[in-house]
Amino acid sequence: MKDSNIAVSVIIPVYNAEKYLKQCIDSISAQTLREIEIICVNDGSSDGSLEILNKCAVEDPRIRVIDQNNQGAANARNVGMEYARGKYLSILDSDDLFYPDMLLNAYLRIEEAQADIVVFRSNTYDNDLKEYKESLWTLKKEYIPSDLFSSKDVANHIFQFCIGWTWDKLFKRDFIMSLGLRFQDIRIHNDALFVFASLVEADRIAILENILVTKRTSITTAISAPKSINSFWRDLFLFIDAMDEYLQTRELRDFERSFLNISLRLAMYLYERVDEATKKEMRKYLNATFFPKYRFSDRGELYFDYKFEYKVMQEIMTLEETQILTLRKVIRYRQQYGTVATLKKAVTKLRF
Repeated sequence: MKDSNIAVSVIIPVYNAEKYLKQCIDSISAQTLREIEIICVNDGSSDGSLEILNKCAVEDPRIRVIDQNNQGAANARNVGMEYARGKYLSILDSDDLFYPDMLLNAYLRIEEAQADIVVFRSNTYDNDLKEYKESLWTLKKEYIPSDLFSSKDVANHIFQFCIGWTWDKLFKRDFIMSLGLRFQDIRIHNDALFVFASLVEADRIAILENILVTKRTSITTAISAPKSINSFWRDLFLFIDAMDEYLQTRELRDFERSFLNISLRLAMYLYERVDEATKKEMRKYLNATFFPKYRFSDRGELYFDYKFEYKVMQEIMTLEETQILTLRKVIRYRQQYGTVATLKKAVTKLRF
């Protein structure tokens, strides 16, 4: 297929996805938009994923398989973009399901609107319960002024009106390339910088109300599983700091309030999900680095749309202050009465 004939380049990073991979690839091959290329980047899978991809490539010549050593999903997506030749980019996950007319509807909408990005609706499939669920929260109508708008039209909610993942969006490739956007090399939230940077830069964002993709949830091997977030919780703050640097470098000051709102919300949401040991470690970082850097408490509660998360932040700050105060009292007591007396008091659980 000539480059000029490729409407959409579909990019799929693949890592140990053999359980759902064939179903995923089949749902893309069956798309009613035929003028596509399907770039599958096998990121060092140790299961049968590469074999499945090679068989699929024999069945559909539009599939291109790139095999590399394991370097992470972000790198795999970046490699896929280097090979992309289509007018638009669709960057998907290897365990999801796609409606047959997803790419056609998204392509027609972005062409009609002459947009930089089109965002469409999705639902979820609970892998444990074996049932579909609505996902109205992924596209919040209360923040969307019309079905075509610019980033500045939603400056106070640019980080809130949709979610920072790629699979429910179609991107104009020239627009992405002109900005030099790439996926951040972190384990969790590695698509957030790419998505949100593209949104704040977009002059034309189109909305499509159709449900076009089904996100598979309750997969224990996913990077968002509890063990992963406990190990890689710092990745969220690498994204936040990188996004802050991007906004400052590009002098995109109109989006500061929306950015600070989503940053606090994501941080507090993550804090609620990690285990107790990680909470303790995370509290130290929040109080010593994150909260002071972005001066959340200085701005006051009215500045934030998410009141619950603001209260969680206050509780964390109070908890840490209480612990520090107690530690200081213990040190003073030890200095005055000695180690033995201090230990006796601690054993009897008396207040210092």
